Amino acid sequence: MTLTAHNLTPFRAVFEHNTTFPFHGVTVPATVRSFEKLVNGNFQPVRSYEVTLTDTAKTIKAVLTTHVPGVKFGVKSSRFSMGSSIDVRWDDGPTPDMVNALIGQCHYKGDAGVDDYTPTVHDEINGQRVLWGNGYLGINRHFSDGFRLWVEGRYIEQGGFPPHPHDPYPSDLWQ
Repeated sequence: MTLTAHNLTPFRAVFEHNTTFPFHGVTVPATVRSFEKLVNGNFQPVRSYEVTLTDTAKTIKAVLTTHVPGVKFGVKSSRFSMGSSIDVRWDDGPTPDMVNALIGQCHYKGDAGVDDYTPTVHDEINGQRVLWGNGYLGINRHFSDGFRLWVEGRYIEQGGFPPHPHDPYPSDLWQ
């Protein structure tokens, strides 16, 4: 068949079913979408896991609770015009880099594409394409007054001056 403007369809045969997949020891509910996408004039099979915003937030909370016991994480999802986000907040505990290593990939990157079925950038997890439900992920660590006093005490013990309150990462003590 010759492709023309009249018979050129970028997608065909969309099939969906619900399933789960593992992520950092947590079972993630997802919808599997299988379809064929037109690539360089030929239809190529495409399969991806799609996770809702709510299930992405639940997954993030479960992964953090499992891997960082004893720290209370607040996970809040938001929908807004042209997107969605999840914000993670906690006091003291692990560094933002540690948390990012666990959940940093839990958002889609880039534009959602020409339609809702084919985002331009997917994550690869266990060899499968995954589209998370949020476009943005905020990772925010806060320091309690008790932790700040502990750091100041360590500075004084070492013969130094306490850090300025507006200098959040003056040394390794903050890590």
